[in-house]
Amino acid sequence: YMGQHDFADLDDHIFDNAERLSSARFFQLLSRGGKPGGDWGTDPWNHPDIRKHLLLTTAFCGPASRGCPNFLHLHLDEVPHLFDTDEWGPEVAIVAISPTDDEGYVTLGPDAGLSYNAVKRAKIRIGIQNKYSPRFARNSVLSKGVFLKTGCAFELADLDYVVHVFHPFADGTALELTDDVKRMGHAIAKLTPNGTVLQAGIGSGLISPDNMLDPMFYEGHEGLRSFAELVGPKAAELAMQQDAGDIWAGFVAGPASYLTRLDRDGDIGRRFNILPVEQMVDTAFIVKHCGGRLNSLAGALAVDAHAAVASAALGPRMFSGVGGAFRYADAAIKTGGECIVVMPSTYTDKKSGTQSRIMSMLPRGTPASLSVRMVSRICTENGITDDFHRMLAPDRAACMVGLADPVFRKDLIRDIQRDYGYTVDPRRASDMVAFDRLGV
Repeated sequence: YMGQHDFADLDDHIFDNAERLSSARFFQLLSRGGKPGGDWGTDPWNHPDIRKHLLLTTAFCGPASRGCPNFLHLHLDEVPHLFDTDEWGPEVAIVAISPTDDEGYVTLGPDAGLSYNAVKRAKIRIGIQNKYSPRFARNSVLSKGVFLKTGCAFELADLDYVVHVFHPFADGTALELTDDVKRMGHAIAKLTPNGTVLQAGIGSGLISPDNMLDPMFYEGHEGLRSFAELVGPKAAELAMQQDAGDIWAGFVAGPASYLTRLDRDGDIGRRFNILPVEQMVDTAFIVKHCGGRLNSLAGALAVDAHAAVASAALGPRMFSGVGGAFRYADAAIKTGGECIVVMPSTYTDKKSGTQSRIMSMLPRGTPASLSVRMVSRICTENGITDDFHRMLAPDRAACMVGLADPVFRKDLIRDIQRDYGYTVDPRRASDMVAFDRLGV
């Protein structure tokens, strides 16, 4: 088992020594791309010279394993239990760990809420101890009258081997948000009352759920908190600025530099409670412990005319895995909040050029990550919809037309007519998809 780590050396070493590791079976939750200019390209786990020696299994395809045939269709909260089985209990666990504290403890790295069971079960434990890694809370947290154990700490003596590395985290280049992204962020902020508990997926590019939580959009808001299976840079910074309580997460994502930057002494444990993912992605647990109205922001690869969302795959091609979005969407509804899908209206394919993410029907074989019941609104650079709940199916289809890039609307109206028999009036679409009603 290979936990997430904040440097590429371990992957590179494995690829460069694939023949020596022949017949080894690896499990990695999220695989990164190869190093720039590396011998194995951007998809190293699927390079012929690697695959003939090494076998990778993953539940979440990353840039380095998009073609991985050994994909486990698991929900995020099922992954830790996988390591408790005889079949998948790891022989060796290689994980990132923090510097040792005064009592001889270390905490696991950014994927602590997922790694704990693997490390606990492994026969050989190898810690990659980075001097610059953050240290999370290792004590129990009191909530609703019960103490919940933060499942990410080990005594240093529990590890069989420790490799010391010194990798300062790069600050990362913050992308400048465009006017379109700012309009989307301000619109979502208008729909976020004071005291809301926020969950946001990470995504990639400018139009991502985490970017919708840039603190600039929430000036004047009070009491916003972060409670999520994973927390990204913008969500963490917003929660820190709001100072409305600790951040709860199963793991963290994005450039790790933001963790140490947000806490002056480099030990963010006083604000980040990393709990086991099987709790953080359990609907009943979320509703009980999030402590208020929950708004969930999710990303998407594509949506259909009824607002069913695909975020893990398109047709047979896997892009990611099934995270906690559907659990948080369900919890949002149960707490009186909203599930808002955030996505660009188009994507660029190397072979076919610019394509629409708004479709009449999802490609054959596409699994729906969020059903039509779970989504409250969808937001693209072209507008944000009215609340879908209690909206008739033809009106949903009209909303999809309003969300689409104008170049693709005529074809989308034609396809919806063909597939569903709805006659979509573009003027009706403009009545239900707009930023101006929110004063943006």
